Amino acid sequence: MKHIWIRAGAAAMALAMLLTTLCGCASASAKNNSAPTAVALVLGCHANSRDLNLNSPLIKEEVTQAIVSFGFVSVIANDGAPGLVSADNYQVPEQYRGNAQLLRTMAEKSAASLLSGLSQVRADDAEVDTLEALRLAVRTLASAPEGAQREIVVVDTGLSTSGILNFGNNILSAPAATVADLLAEKEAIPDFTGITVEWQQMGDVSAPQQTLSAAQVRQLTDIWQAIVEKGGGTFISSLTVANPGSESGDLPPVSTVDLPATEPVAFDPNAMGDFDTPQFLSEEQVRFVSDSDIYLEPDRADAVIAPVAAYMKENPAFTMLLIGTTAGDGSSAESLALSARRALAVKNTLVSLGVPGERILTLGLGSADPWHIAQAGEDGPLAAQNRKVVLLSADSEEAQALLAK
Repeated sequence: MKHIWIRAGAAAMALAMLLTTLCGCASASAKNNSAPTAVALVLGCHANSRDLNLNSPLIKEEVTQAIVSFGFVSVIANDGAPGLVSADNYQVPEQYRGNAQLLRTMAEKSAASLLSGLSQVRADDAEVDTLEALRLAVRTLASAPEGAQREIVVVDTGLSTSGILNFGNNILSAPAATVADLLAEKEAIPDFTGITVEWQQMGDVSAPQQTLSAAQVRQLTDIWQAIVEKGGGTFISSLTVANPGSESGDLPPVSTVDLPATEPVAFDPNAMGDFDTPQFLSEEQVRFVSDSDIYLEPDRADAVIAPVAAYMKENPAFTMLLIGTTAGDGSSAESLALSARRALAVKNTLVSLGVPGERILTLGLGSADPWHIAQAGEDGPLAAQNRKVVLLSADSEEAQALLAK
């Protein structure tokens, strides 16, 4: 395996030289007495992945803290045969540890130098063996200073395609606890005792890999959390989004994983009275292309909406109000317009299924709808619940109040 070697040790030497020049004789009373931080970065720059966001606050802060606390940083490239890119202890002579503010500034510069080199880390081998990459990360942390706070930051899709944990074997359909138990029986889980694993960009795949639904990303996250916790560690999932676009360049191939079939959630309007109570077409039922009013799966959307059309045709005096909503907590002009277009898309489907258009009203509320879950962010299961189209009788009190605003 051949990986680009990042000279993190040289960055530490540069930090010491800068402190020598700028600090002079710093006061020994201002020593940094905090425990050192040891961080292992696992980078999944491989095919079938979105572009890695290596400038995220999570990565910047962990690397900077490791350097300013005279700790340890290792970098692992995650592919079919994960390899160590670099591993360095950051030691600065005692006499230069006195000025905490200056040390922080210099550490941030040193961290920036290291982070700028991370974009050069690329997969060399076909496939992805994420469990093996985590095992290697744990091993590197054994070189950290005594008493260090040990952390692993993973920037990867989580969709491993080789090794003992190959998601091509329908693992995504299995309960998370069962997967962890089976791996434990095979003694395949690394010892995460005392280690915090923070995961960024879980499920951020790109073509030709099929996009994961919100529920599938949650299941994938649950599996990795169960594995880390089974190994004695602490798991934290970060909502940091990937950079736009896919990983580019001449990268080795990665197999696609067939995702479990998810049937549309049954929608039976005949069992729901007269729609005086709002009913929701969730993101799991009717999915749109990101920032668009185009169905991601048109046939699936038609199948979900068809029973609503049947109900409306059987009840010719009934008028429907369709309300589009979006994730996030602020309703901009763009989000209001998008939510209105998505409500209109559902109306157009109903019309195509034989419902007169004049019996369907539409409204876009962005994130200002009365059913909105506050502080759910833009990603994750809760955010997915905020991206919906609400079905409500246009004659109901609630609908009349919304239309009057």
